[in-house]
Amino acid sequence: FKNKILLIIAFASVDALGTLTESLLFGIAGLFQTGSFTQAAQVGSGMAGVLNVSANTIIRLIVLLIHTIYVYYRLIHIPPVNIKINQQIALFQQEKLQDIVDLHSLENELSDWKLIIILKTHLFVQFYVLFLTLLLWPGIPCSASTNGWFNSGGKLWWCSPFIIGTFNLGDLIGRTLAIKVHEYFSEKICLVCALLRSLFIIIIFYRHTIDNTLLLCLIIIMGVTNGLLATVTFMVRPNSIVGMNNCERAAYLMTAALYFGIASGSIVAAILSITHLI
Repeated sequence: FKNKILLIIAFASVDALGTLTESLLFGIAGLFQTGSFTQAAQVGSGMAGVLNVSANTIIRLIVLLIHTIYVYYRLIHIPPVNIKINQQIALFQQEKLQDIVDLHSLENELSDWKLIIILKTHLFVQFYVLFLTLLLWPGIPCSASTNGWFNSGGKLWWCSPFIIGTFNLGDLIGRTLAIKVHEYFSEKICLVCALLRSLFIIIIFYRHTIDNTLLLCLIIIMGVTNGLLATVTFMVRPNSIVGMNNCERAAYLMTAALYFGIASGSIVAAILSITHLI
């Protein structure tokens, strides 16, 4: 029992550290005016879900090598990043050397509360999409009654790779498609689509009677809509948010909503499972 608790703490600690580093990535992506960079970050998350088991070590070595040698020198020459670096240098000069400096686009900086008001729909969509996903997946479909091949030779393969792999594949497809269709998504469309995903709750009530093939189709649709909406809400930034600092802080708020949705959905799913309510 004691070793089990230590293992749970170890998993939680590693995931918490990963969250901290990924949040910084979303902040950097939020500096750019185009949504391609946030979409790239989201696609990277989706790819990790598909390839993590087989390529984790290789990816870490490659990322480390590229980050330290190549990306760093290319990144600091990208105009938005270069402006941010100059701002930090200017702030240092102002605070330590009492120089009169130009802080570029620091004027018209919006308060955190103002940003929340502007992003209220985006924040809710981001939260609700991830909340619903982690509430329903992977525990509930993994506990579904199996039939056909999955009830005999494929029973051990039902949860992994079929349930987990199917969702991750759909999620990757959705995140990849976002760059092609994000211009057709307004705040209201994102909100309506997020609310329509509530229909996936039927999985809870029919998981023991539904055909396994149909359930896998629902899982891949849930994955596609999860990846698409989670990525599009990052990419479609309100026009009233301008300036490097405002864009960066908006990205951090969106990231907070993302992880709050993940945490809330996982906690509620765990409570429902422990209390045998579902």
